[in-house]
Amino acid sequence: MCNLLRIYVLCAVGLVLLLGACTVLGEGVPDGSRAGEKSAPVECTQTTDDGEAEAVSLDQTDTVDEVPLEPVAEHLVINLRAMDETGSNYVFDYAGEEFLASYQPDIWTIYDSYRVTDHGDILQICQALIDEHPIHGSNFESFRTAEDMAFEWEQHNVVYASLSEDNEWRSSVRDVDLDPEDQGKTFLQIYEDRTGRKLDPADLLLKQTV
Repeated sequence: MCNLLRIYVLCAVGLVLLLGACTVLGEGVPDGSRAGEKSAPVECTQTTDDGEAEAVSLDQTDTVDEVPLEPVAEHLVINLRAMDETGSNYVFDYAGEEFLASYQPDIWTIYDSYRVTDHGDILQICQALIDEHPIHGSNFESFRTAEDMAFEWEQHNVVYASLSEDNEWRSSVRDVDLDPEDQGKTFLQIYEDRTGRKLDPADLLLKQTV
């Protein structure tokens, strides 16, 4: 799957360069986790057997299986549910596993999103997210749709698959932040946002041959 995505990246980059349309929007590297830092632990609370509330830190930096998960069903039931009463920390089911997500005003973050690659499944997950908490579009007047959120998610997957495992920027695209800022951005624009430089096709050719 990763090799196919890398081939797609090479073809797409070649086409963009050929057409002279490789114009990347945005300036510099965004702040915080969007600048390549590891995802911060998710803080939530849970109730112990004696009825006391205790804080729980869920570290998202642990390495998980790199193999993308297989598509599930035509009608996906992810059972999106809150982990606490803050309305910020969520979990959902996919392919027999639990995935963590977090919500802040106008931002949904899906952890280890690179493992979900089927377009139909991504589309249904995005719909479940905005059914729970809608987020604004880039003009802050309209609202994002499942379709354009799925596009952003898949662009992150393409960048993740194109980078070598030892690339320092790879961790910044393993999770997807669905927000107004990145609506409609291509993988080239996402790459520049995360690395602070334009994509060099030679780098991808090197990664494909090693």
